[in-house]
Amino acid sequence: MAQFLNHDDVHPYPFLQENQNPTTVTNYQYHPYYNVGMQNLVSRMEGLSLMSNPYNTSGDHSDRLLQERLITVSDSGGYSNDVIPKRIHNETRHHINVINSIGSTSTSANIGHGSVIAPYMRGRLVSMAMDKSECLSLQQMIEEGTTGEINTIISELKNHLHLLIIHPYGNYVVQKFFQASNVTTVQVYAILSFIIRDTQKLKDACIDHNGTRVIQKIVESVQTQEGMLAILCAIRPITVPLVKTDKGRYVIQQCVMHFQPVYKKVILDEMARNCLDIARNEFGCRAIQKCLDIAEGEAATSQLVEEIVSKAVILAQDPFGNYVVQFVIQEMKVVAVNEMIISRLQGYYVALSMNKYASNVVEKLLQFSNPVDTAIIVVELVYSPEFFNVGPLQKRLCKTILSRRRDLESNVGGKMVLKAAEKSSFHV
Repeated sequence: MAQFLNHDDVHPYPFLQENQNPTTVTNYQYHPYYNVGMQNLVSRMEGLSLMSNPYNTSGDHSDRLLQERLITVSDSGGYSNDVIPKRIHNETRHHINVINSIGSTSTSANIGHGSVIAPYMRGRLVSMAMDKSECLSLQQMIEEGTTGEINTIISELKNHLHLLIIHPYGNYVVQKFFQASNVTTVQVYAILSFIIRDTQKLKDACIDHNGTRVIQKIVESVQTQEGMLAILCAIRPITVPLVKTDKGRYVIQQCVMHFQPVYKKVILDEMARNCLDIARNEFGCRAIQKCLDIAEGEAATSQLVEEIVSKAVILAQDPFGNYVVQFVIQEMKVVAVNEMIISRLQGYYVALSMNKYASNVVEKLLQFSNPVDTAIIVVELVYSPEFFNVGPLQKRLCKTILSRRRDLESNVGGKMVLKAAEKSSFHV
């Protein structure tokens, strides 16, 4: 587990600071860390012309407007087949036109003597990519080819990329574009734009056994601001359905692992807005735990943690949701967060302790929280007549507590527990 990060100017969990209502969703967009990040993000988006500029980005409400503009771009329905590379710089615009124009007689010079692409291969590159042995030859062509030859390969494959991504052999060819050192940045963005332009096909690729490997490789390989932004805008609208599938969740986890904080926060906040739906899903609960583990101590997790705390009563009783609450308690080990969970569950401990799933949450709170905080749980249990209707538990519990009198008398919480045990044992 990563160590908890302490920053003088940034609190990883802003909702834990003073004067914060734990039941109120924090306006994280006014957080100084988020403010700077979103300002940088919007300036790059404007530079790429990926969105219109109907708002004034200066003023007290700039962060909220920036957030709305980012979501608007993500909901716009995808990109045209060359929008990403066109927006990078003028050279890209030239190269994408070259790629789109390949197939005319003027491009025949790319295929001939000394070329890695033999004349007989022309028109057969898609079938080669899906052949067990020929796909290896095609990958070698990508590694050794010139810019013009790689343009030729992209030209033939560009309209079949989603088919190749989910193919047992073709997926390795697509991955090669993002691995080979001689593939230019322009060509990488061209391939990326062809892949993310169709949201449904992108989603299908992410949840496929082979496709998820390709998309994860893309997320890992594309480390420029423009590339992250392009992937973010394509992935954000399908974040929820992806994290609720066995294969798709790994794509989201890769985004959280490799994206810069301001970009990963968009993904994590999307998960926070759908926390109940995701956490109560078999695969979604695992995705939340993994994402919190990856981004532990980062301000990007603040809204997701807050949502888990606010929904703790419901999640604790769920077959899958209880694991999310347990993870926050046991693995994150943030004392103030555990204190808030204890406060949130107060009044429910008897019922929760007798629930198959929630009893594990109560146990973790007793094990990993401060004694003063756990005293709240113990006192509630000891004073409740309902809890002891299950058998001789009251007598056993009181006996155990009284046997630790010397240890418990040394702190305030312990004295409270002792007093309750003495009173209960008198009536047993």
